[in-house]
Amino acid sequence: MKKITINEVAKVANVSIATVSRVINGDPKVLDSTRKKVLKVVQELGYSSEPYAKRLALKKDLRIGVVVSSRIKGLIEDSTDEFYNVILRSIYKHKNRERCKIEECLPEDLPTKEFDGIIILGSELKRNVLKDILSSGEPVVLVDHYEPGLDIDSIVTDGYGGAIKAVNYLLMKGMKRIVHIHGPLERFGFKNRFDGYIAAMEKAGYIPKAYEANDVIGDMGTLVRYILATYGKPDGIFVSNDYMAMKVIEGLKSNDLRVPDDISVIGFDDIIAAELFDPPLTTVKTFKIEMGYLAMERLLDKIFKESVHPVRISLFSELVIRKSTR
Repeated sequence: MKKITINEVAKVANVSIATVSRVINGDPKVLDSTRKKVLKVVQELGYSSEPYAKRLALKKDLRIGVVVSSRIKGLIEDSTDEFYNVILRSIYKHKNRERCKIEECLPEDLPTKEFDGIIILGSELKRNVLKDILSSGEPVVLVDHYEPGLDIDSIVTDGYGGAIKAVNYLLMKGMKRIVHIHGPLERFGFKNRFDGYIAAMEKAGYIPKAYEANDVIGDMGTLVRYILATYGKPDGIFVSNDYMAMKVIEGLKSNDLRVPDDISVIGFDDIIAAELFDPPLTTVKTFKIEMGYLAMERLLDKIFKESVHPVRISLFSELVIRKSTR
């Protein structure tokens, strides 16, 4: 049975969430007509006020769930994925606008949890899982993912525009044979960047050539050798994240190719390791701290405001030129 939320009571009664809370907790300042209307809706919907409204009235912590896939959870726990760790730290840092208690969990754990709002981190959860989470009635915000056709707020990077910036830079440097190495295209970020690469190459009148790789692949040497054998030596390679880009450079080195003298390489994300790599990696910067901050701001708006229409917030990216491009 679907759990009725304070948001639904407020919507049906055509009042704010704060007003519902005040009615339930006996605030004498509420108009009698408003009180009767809200209590009628509470009764009709069968809303239980204990978990949420009393926390608002008593100023107790809001409970925020950060939902991740098992793979991303593992990367966060052993600190091997800077991208999601930075976003997560930003969520924790900016939780203090309201008193919040944050808990990370897997989607399968949600039926045993009670949250006032949910942030879903990453693009690995299937559409049916997202629909189940949305149907709970809790406020939900997606980070680093957008699901067309579902009314969920999303905070994403403009990967499409960022890819165009990267490819256009290589084109401006006189390169024509530019290939793209990307992760699984069912994931929003990779597909967005792939589409930008294709658009930039076709607009310039060149034939795009893209290769899919597992974004956690340990040895890019095999893929590099395959590209060299089937396509020949490219002028430049645009890679859909920095981790893969650094492995591509290692793969090129193992095939006796120099970066950037023989082939230029551009990554995406601008993780700290990109600047420290040899050679320092030219990349497209994503604003990870801002993504975490906006996710919390948007979620709190959805929890407290009377009516917040779902939106997709797309943050511009920025090309950072270093030594992996000539």
